[in-house]
Amino acid sequence: MQMKQKASAPFPPLPEAFADMSIDSATEKAQAQQQAQAQAQAQAQPQQAHRPTPAGPTFTPEMNCPQEYLSMSVNAIPATAQLLTKSALPVGCVIHPLITDAEIPVVSFSGKIVRCRVCRTYINPFVQWTDHGHRWRCNMCDFINDVGGDYYSPLSVTSGLRRDINDRPELKSGYVEFIAPSEYMVRPPMPPVFFFVIDVSYQSVASGMLATVASSVRRFVNEYHENPRTRFGVVTFDNTVHFYNLKSSLSQPQMLTVPDLQNMLLPVPEDELLVNLSESKQVVLQLLEKLPKMFAGSQQVGCAFGSAVQAAAQVTKRVGGKLLCFLTGLPTHGEGKLNRRDDAKLLGTDREHTLLCPADPGDFYKSAALELSRLQVTADLFVCTSTYVDLSTVGLLPQITGGQVYYYSGFAAQRHATRLSDDLLDNLTRTTAWEAVFRVRCSKGLRVHAHFGHFFIRSTDLLALPTVDTSKSFGIQLSVVETITQPQAYIQSALLYTTSAGERRIRVFTSSIPVVSTIAALYSAVNEQTLVDIVARMAIEKLSSARLSDTREAIVRKLIDLLTVYRSQVTPSGGALPLPEQMANAPLYTLALVKHPAFRGGSDTRPDERAAQLAVLRVAPVDEACVHMHPRLICLSPGSLPSGDTDPATMPTPLALSSAQLDPRGVFLFEDAQSVLLLVGRATGPQLLGQLFGVEAITDVDTTMTTLPEVDNDYNRRVRAIVAAARARHAWPLSLQVCREDVPAERALVVSRLVSDHSHGFYSYHEFIAQLQRQLSLKSK
Repeated sequence: MQMKQKASAPFPPLPEAFADMSIDSATEKAQAQQQAQAQAQAQAQPQQAHRPTPAGPTFTPEMNCPQEYLSMSVNAIPATAQLLTKSALPVGCVIHPLITDAEIPVVSFSGKIVRCRVCRTYINPFVQWTDHGHRWRCNMCDFINDVGGDYYSPLSVTSGLRRDINDRPELKSGYVEFIAPSEYMVRPPMPPVFFFVIDVSYQSVASGMLATVASSVRRFVNEYHENPRTRFGVVTFDNTVHFYNLKSSLSQPQMLTVPDLQNMLLPVPEDELLVNLSESKQVVLQLLEKLPKMFAGSQQVGCAFGSAVQAAAQVTKRVGGKLLCFLTGLPTHGEGKLNRRDDAKLLGTDREHTLLCPADPGDFYKSAALELSRLQVTADLFVCTSTYVDLSTVGLLPQITGGQVYYYSGFAAQRHATRLSDDLLDNLTRTTAWEAVFRVRCSKGLRVHAHFGHFFIRSTDLLALPTVDTSKSFGIQLSVVETITQPQAYIQSALLYTTSAGERRIRVFTSSIPVVSTIAALYSAVNEQTLVDIVARMAIEKLSSARLSDTREAIVRKLIDLLTVYRSQVTPSGGALPLPEQMANAPLYTLALVKHPAFRGGSDTRPDERAAQLAVLRVAPVDEACVHMHPRLICLSPGSLPSGDTDPATMPTPLALSSAQLDPRGVFLFEDAQSVLLLVGRATGPQLLGQLFGVEAITDVDTTMTTLPEVDNDYNRRVRAIVAAARARHAWPLSLQVCREDVPAERALVVSRLVSDHSHGFYSYHEFIAQLQRQLSLKSK
């Protein structure tokens, strides 16, 4: 679709890193274009680098934890701190502990779980057996441990391995789950607890949010709820807080209003407010049926969100669980009330980053979040609004408690109800770990330097996670604190948690990584997508104390540093932009990151939108984060689809994210980690419209549809299969949104993410490559 673009604004002042650059050389332009063309395939998500199998006749690939679970930014460890610093590489990993559909062996010991007495590492495939199997050497700290009588096995004379190794998953697999004995419990395992904190103000009712939430939860109770241990409760709020007695002996629910927002007391005992869902099912269903009607005529515009969270904490304090909070406006009443500070004059200025820092009077939200974490309570936040809510401040609740942010800008039920319902049902039904703690251990010479994600650090390295689910990942940055003399280094993560069935378990991932002594070996082991993910997480941390422009510059500087080191240490000869094969797409990802809504320049990104995007990048697994930074664009016009004898869901080759790729007569699919957009060209013909939508004119295309109509033809079936496949390959549900190119606001949803074009006050891809070449040329003089 050849789209008209507004005249580009003059280039902004160049970042310091580019201060002496220009694109006035025809040779540089040609080199940039050649570089870009050579990376045309970068639009498709590259495969993660292969992690080498540890050397030795007894090692097998399955002994290492799969990269989908624990992914290194560099599949090698520098032997010294000096080498790490000289390489400029951020060495670390991203761990996805509760990955979807993971088939993890479960191990139950007859006695205590076998662990190192000194460093507390869990038994794993990389320990060494000595003294005829009576002792084992810890691969983390080298301490030699005795083997208990109930765990002893003689060693094979030929292999030196235990004779029972084939019956011991913990000695064969780098990913395993141990059944935890009573010593790993401080109380009986908690049940699943879902406590709803729902905005019932005028905006909630008028937008359709209240009705959507009530119907979705009702569907969960009727169709999906199976666990007899599940607890359930509700509070609602506008300018006051409303409790609901749901005990099973009642013929109908009772609403109890507490007007004193400064001294929140429970009106009835907590076991009448937090009930067993199976026992009180009919009372709960009555409440969910009545809620929209109860507040249908409400004119209350106040928002006592902070007081409602305090109320929910009191109800759940004895058991823990999850708060599902629904918010439509800025908290204005009671505890935690906030002042509006989204000054449009600050957008695009050096002071804009202050809007992304919490403005928390009395540290209310931070204190509330810390208290929730202590009580083993997570807060998930669903923001359904057309107005400012100060997500940077209220977002402290999910950020500290291990929760998640769902953001629906300009929420209207007609367009967003399906997405909200899908997200809510996914939240309620996905695999969840309760009352968890998480720790990463490293072998001698390594240390965890930083953690990234949503959590509270209870001690120097223990992450408190009231809940963990399949959508969460955690980033780790490593440092080398002493010279590593062994050929292999090791990383082990351990998640201690309670299953929804009430079983206490420990999920352990262990990886062996080769130790290298040259920069060339490090760069040949780069895992590009994980490297970019770690850089993004580091940039988010920097943003808490730096200007947006400085953060964008830091992202670009990191790429320049990497290219400079690679050219000087590995390929000192001149020529085109030096890029190891493993980093072929690094410039593209860097450009995409600085143009991402979380970081991009300009004044068209609202503070709440930035805060929501930052929340996604903090927790997304690597593959989700990368497609969120650099979305996929594919053409769905009939001539671009695979031939008829292929799988209907086979994806066409992704295109460059450039307006030059768009044909006004075509249909395009744009997929990021939050939605699937179907862009219909302004000149799309009636035949194509009829086959896909069953209409003849673009003005008849219903842009509020959330599923494509079924029209009896092969093209329609193929497009629906591709859309379904795009939505299914993510860790969370993706909504479908149909956009018409002839509607400027809808066209902008796609155009604003075409990162290869000159946009958001920053270079096009060709310009960016030329600038990188110029900078490296100057550095080499």
